[in-house]
Amino acid sequence: MSDFLSQFMTGSLKTRIPYVSRTDWHLFSRRSGYTLVELLVVVGIIGLVASITIPAVQAAREAARRATCGNNLRQLGLALHGYNATYSVFPSACGMPNFEGLNPYYMKQYSVLTQVLPNLDERALYDQLNFDASVEDYYLEPPPDGLGSNPNFTVMSTRLGVALCPSDAGGGASGWGGGVNYRVNLGIDRWPTLLDSPFNGPIMSYRCSPPSATSDGLSQTIMLGEKLRGTAGGARPNPRTAMFKGGAGLPFSAEESLSKCRDRRDAASGFYTTSGLSWFIGTLGHTCYNHVISPNAPDPDCVLPSGNPISGLIGARSNHPSGVQAMMADGSVRFMSSSIQPNVWRALGTRGANDIASGEGQHQ
Repeated sequence: MSDFLSQFMTGSLKTRIPYVSRTDWHLFSRRSGYTLVELLVVVGIIGLVASITIPAVQAAREAARRATCGNNLRQLGLALHGYNATYSVFPSACGMPNFEGLNPYYMKQYSVLTQVLPNLDERALYDQLNFDASVEDYYLEPPPDGLGSNPNFTVMSTRLGVALCPSDAGGGASGWGGGVNYRVNLGIDRWPTLLDSPFNGPIMSYRCSPPSATSDGLSQTIMLGEKLRGTAGGARPNPRTAMFKGGAGLPFSAEESLSKCRDRRDAASGFYTTSGLSWFIGTLGHTCYNHVISPNAPDPDCVLPSGNPISGLIGARSNHPSGVQAMMADGSVRFMSSSIQPNVWRALGTRGANDIASGEGQHQ
């Protein structure tokens, strides 16, 4: 029997444990770690990656929001052209009396969105409307007997997803009005007029207008534009969302009106913060705008004269970087740069002034 087996059988087999000195043991048991320089390098790399990644993620999210915004404009364009296919005219931006050539709902102030609800797959909502009821801007003049007394309260309180741009997350609580970010272009007149003026937009304030009236071309005339909603409160106005009261007087030229609006930019009082809080109301205060102020310009929106915002300068504004989206009268959607020349922007806002601005804007 071998020595190993003999020792194993007799229990005399012993295991040798290697000797480890105290110095070697401390070296073996010492915890490893980073030096300060290594730590700073790692922190710097993380910061660099974050500085690249975070803006890219934010840009991707904004691109998605902008795409949704553009799709909303396309849906509204399809609804407007569906209305035209039925009635051979575009709806009016506000109501008018029932006489030849005019919309039958004068001073009821029903917006374009209200009139095209059936074309937005909202027939059930449209069927609830009582067109004999008045439509006033209750944000400015609440009725003495309460909002709930209006027979259209349920309809006007409904939120329409197609009317809201997700990039405008800072808009105020819309309350009963539902909120709206898309507006009808009324041209370059500060006062919505009954006159069949070539300086109007493709949709008029009080008169139904056929596509043929847009002699500058449907693809060269803007029908809908973006507009930021008001903050619905606040001690200091935001010049990008508030409507300032422009004082007394009736300046009729665009430049005179613009000058009065600029004078109000830093005013601490005399302003409205309820702009765009209702898709239901057809006024410059909510669902209409004009083409005097350039997109995202520092010039504030302004009511001329002071009072209920049915007359004034309301510009196109958005939270998209560098511009706003607009729907042309042919239904296509383009991105308009904030740096567009004022005369070009105004030309895109008129329907028959023979001031065609071709090739402007990036197709979406």
